[in-house]
Amino acid sequence: MRVYAALCVIAAAIPTVDASAQSDWRIDTKPALDISSSAAGGKVLFSRISGATRLSDGTIVIADADDKVLHFLDATGKPVRSAGREGSGPGEFRNVTWFGRCSGDSLHVWDMLQRRMAVFAPNGAFARQYLVPSDSASGATPFMTLACSSRGVIAFQSQPNMQKARIAAKNPAMPTREERAIRTTAVVSVTNTSGKVTNRLGELPSSTMYLMGGGGFPLPLAATTYLAVAGDRVFVGSADSTSSVSAYSPDGTMTVLKLNLAARQSTPAQRLRAAAAMASLAPKQMRAMAEDSLKVSPMPATLPPYSGLFGDTDGVLWVQLTVPGDPNTRLRAIGVDGRTLGEILLPPNVIVLEIGRDYVLAAYDDADDLPHLAMYRLHRGR
Repeated sequence: MRVYAALCVIAAAIPTVDASAQSDWRIDTKPALDISSSAAGGKVLFSRISGATRLSDGTIVIADADDKVLHFLDATGKPVRSAGREGSGPGEFRNVTWFGRCSGDSLHVWDMLQRRMAVFAPNGAFARQYLVPSDSASGATPFMTLACSSRGVIAFQSQPNMQKARIAAKNPAMPTREERAIRTTAVVSVTNTSGKVTNRLGELPSSTMYLMGGGGFPLPLAATTYLAVAGDRVFVGSADSTSSVSAYSPDGTMTVLKLNLAARQSTPAQRLRAAAAMASLAPKQMRAMAEDSLKVSPMPATLPPYSGLFGDTDGVLWVQLTVPGDPNTRLRAIGVDGRTLGEILLPPNVIVLEIGRDYVLAAYDDADDLPHLAMYRLHRGR
């Protein structure tokens, strides 16, 4: 195993997208498909979406973190089958931490509690499962931040050293609100679809966590580490004041993409919305407690420069430039040469889940707090 070392660092300033490029790249404001979690007669189709993908034949697959199951829907949004269930046996989950499509239409589900990845075929049949990393001597296992490409390249960051952060508090038994907000480092690794670690990016900053009880949640609007994989390139962004993203090629070359984003002041409305959005990721029995705690957590005065990274099958990196509470959801597309290709605008407060060749999958809650999955048509420029 070789170290995924940076052999070359290049500062690549990304030019601001011009008006003609913006007009070439656009997305339909009305969803081509809008799937409600509540069907006719009040039947619940799904609860909390932790991930979703669109297969090559148009099938939609939703990972339900509450019910711990994969829901398969046809191209019109009609339920056709389900796969997986709660449990500890093969193809069963105790926690649906992350879900993604890897290596074609192969479906991968990371269960953080069981520390294993389950793999399902496009028809929902359970195929296999494996540990990550496959060799326990290879290092730490994934935490909550993972990404995968259609070529089967998986990147993940391991769990941050919470114990080290607790020791740093003046009184570890009763840390202050400010001391509960911690950011340490954690290893970022690259594996194949068998769990073998092929490269290491090293100890990198982890997401800022807010400690509560025996664990913690990512601190709303704070510096957060994001991963994306497009083709065989791995992107790592810490969303801190540097406003940059590191792009790693298979040969070990690292390119620093400077986004040149101006700092923005946060507002009370954005802080409350961000707290609610973060708490919605918690198990349902913990959401109220998490939201109450996060609403009074110490949030930064300035917004993070970006709030998400996504890779698509064309090798394009997508950067989400807005946060919950903004008037829209803005995404910037960056090509393999580091140049800005265009920007698109989605409705506000949607959670982007997947960006395909001609679509974007996103989750949102309606006025009655019912979860939806929407598919928007994407039109790429020349």
